Amino acid sequence: MTGTDTQSPQDPAVGASPPPVNGLDLTFGSPMSVARSEQLIAELTEVSPRTVLDVGCGWAEQLLRTVMALPGSHGIGVDLEEMDIVRGQERARQLGVQGRVELRVQDAGELTEELTDPTEAVICLGAWHALGGSPAEALQRLRALTVHGGRLLFGVDHWTQVPSQDRFDLMWEGASAADSQLLPDVVEAAAEAGWRLLDLHEATDDEWNHFECGMTRNQELWLLENPDHPQAGELRDRLDAGRRAWLRGHHGHMGFATLVLAAA
Repeated sequence: MTGTDTQSPQDPAVGASPPPVNGLDLTFGSPMSVARSEQLIAELTEVSPRTVLDVGCGWAEQLLRTVMALPGSHGIGVDLEEMDIVRGQERARQLGVQGRVELRVQDAGELTEELTDPTEAVICLGAWHALGGSPAEALQRLRALTVHGGRLLFGVDHWTQVPSQDRFDLMWEGASAADSQLLPDVVEAAAEAGWRLLDLHEATDDEWNHFECGMTRNQELWLLENPDHPQAGELRDRLDAGRRAWLRGHHGHMGFATLVLAAA
């Protein structure tokens, strides 16, 4: 072995794991506490659904917990992120419901086209974009998936107050008022799509903060353990930029609401 093949055990490039993907410390893929999750499950399962559909399920934690609360029920979840689906499948095995839940990588639009019978309960938390260009379009397509009297948990971001241009400039590239809506407009769109509002849950500041910090917590911990890793500088810059975009951008201006809807 030549000298160029030998590296010091202290070299951070040797044996150090790469930065992890974000969000691994989060329980749910949206700003929601366990207590709120349980309340939403109770409201969704009032109709004792046999099948629960989760559109844009992520790693499907809410779907899995719903199925656990409904003995004999069956869950179907679809998402385009393969890593999230794999994570959800492993979680289903941990909970012992893998035989009652089908999680697959699939476009939500394809799923809506292949379903021949509407279902009694649907979940769509923070994933309206999987079914169209607006919450209104998503609500219309979700209504077609649901039987009369069936339930929908519809989680949606909304402006609590429309940010100034200075704040938009600090958010994601090209951010504008058109990226979200005021909550009354979302509720009106639900009514126009054939839904009746049964309950309305708004994420608290604590739920939002826990979600935003939870998205990056495992990466922040990795940085503490690997400060000299070749990829540490790039990750640190990205996390710092993301934190500024959150706290100086949409913090205090963007909310998250979950509508409990019944199909009229």
